[in-house]
Amino acid sequence: TSQSGSTQYTYPNPSSTEGITITLKVTSGPASASASKNIIIYPAMSASISAYENNVAVGSQDKFTVSVSGGSGNFEYNYYVISPSGATSSSGWTTSNTYTYTFNYAGTYTVYAVVKDVTFGNTVQTNSLTITAVGQLQINSFTASTSSIYVGQSVTLSWSFSGGEAPYIVGITDSMGEISWSTLTTSTSGSQTFTLNKVGSDSITLTVGSSDGQYQSSTITVQVNNYPPLQINSFSVSPTAHDGQTTETVSWSISGGTGSYYVVVRDSFGNIIYSGATSSGSASHTYGNPGGAETITFTIQVNSGSQSASASTSATIY
Repeated sequence: TSQSGSTQYTYPNPSSTEGITITLKVTSGPASASASKNIIIYPAMSASISAYENNVAVGSQDKFTVSVSGGSGNFEYNYYVISPSGATSSSGWTTSNTYTYTFNYAGTYTVYAVVKDVTFGNTVQTNSLTITAVGQLQINSFTASTSSIYVGQSVTLSWSFSGGEAPYIVGITDSMGEISWSTLTTSTSGSQTFTLNKVGSDSITLTVGSSDGQYQSSTITVQVNNYPPLQINSFSVSPTAHDGQTTETVSWSISGGTGSYYVVVRDSFGNIIYSGATSSGSASHTYGNPGGAETITFTIQVNSGSQSASASTSATIY
């Protein structure tokens, strides 16, 4: 007679590959027979995926690597990318455990892989990664409130930019060595005022860096000029000669300098005829009948920033 049958036994998941010999022994009366079969048990397969970067610029690539433990060692991989719109793309089966993908649109992507053990046909899915693609960092505008100033005056610089990942570092430097400013911010626009004290053509550079490693810069030029020379264009008195009591009127006209003036007009008797900031004006003073001929000298003193100027004129009273 002949007999057949089957039985099952569950082996625990080994920590490493193990070889097991299974022996079948049959006895019938005084007779016996045996047969053996060798089998290999592999650890259960598991897989994980990692990315070179979790934040990338739109239009750039990211590289993904799958690590597998367990299984037979004969694997194929299929990589999946879910775009911000929800569409899913697949690489198709490949024997490479690395995959490169280009992110063409801004937004959040989900990336994972499925690993197949070719020897046994079973598959396992990796963890999912979230990849954020941000727009290319670009400076939209960088302007100065004026392109030409006088030494010691201030200029306001304004900027705006887009793309990249916050926070940003925004820095401003210049070719004259007067500006060295930076700040860490989440704002994509701003302004800052600087005083320039060196004469010349000053190249001012804005540099913006984003947290995802992008950098952009833009340069503008501001001309810093010396103030024009301070000039007293005219200084006169009227009348220049008179007998008896008289009222003398002095007149003046000033230009150049900073445009801001301090003007003092005195006579030779020590009287202050005028004190103020008028660049073009007149002032009067009345003199009594002198005992004899007198010449009165009038002096104007003008200060404008670091510059000064003076002039004199005279009148005679009989």
